[in-house]
Amino acid sequence: VDDYLKNDAIKKGEISSNFDYEVLTENTSINNAEYVRIQQKINGIPVYERFGSFSLRSGSIINFNNNFIDGNLGSQTSVTPLLSAEESLKKFAAISGKRFINVSSPQDLKEATDNVVLFTAKTPSLLVYYFDGKDLKLAWKTLAEIKGKRDENNSFDPTHLSEVIIDANTGVIL
Repeated sequence: VDDYLKNDAIKKGEISSNFDYEVLTENTSINNAEYVRIQQKINGIPVYERFGSFSLRSGSIINFNNNFIDGNLGSQTSVTPLLSAEESLKKFAAISGKRFINVSSPQDLKEATDNVVLFTAKTPSLLVYYFDGKDLKLAWKTLAEIKGKRDENNSFDPTHLSEVIIDANTGVIL
């Protein structure tokens, strides 16, 4: 796989010369073929939802599919966020007129009113690049609950967290 990416895929124009990746799954065997799945990285940072998959038989690549972006897009892109994941969500809350609550105890949920962004610092957050079809943006991939109004039971459910991709420099949801 590594040899193919460093030589053949570049020659065939399937990837740019500025290419980095991480193996996500390896040696999954189905129907007498092995499958390898990789995620694109730029500047050592994963690119959100940009993957490649290989089908191999007897050590030879029989198929390669990907939805990679040009790795050269990241050459001028920052690797250092201006905002932490929490700060990004706080900024989003302020921009959208919602109250930000960092949930650290059940009591915090009782204080939640309509129009809130619920977040906990214990939630894992991952720095990623997000490609919007034109530009590469440094972003946080994290979990949060964004509520407009209370549900029919007049409460919030902290188990309904959603994956959020939020600009790490502006706090805008991507």
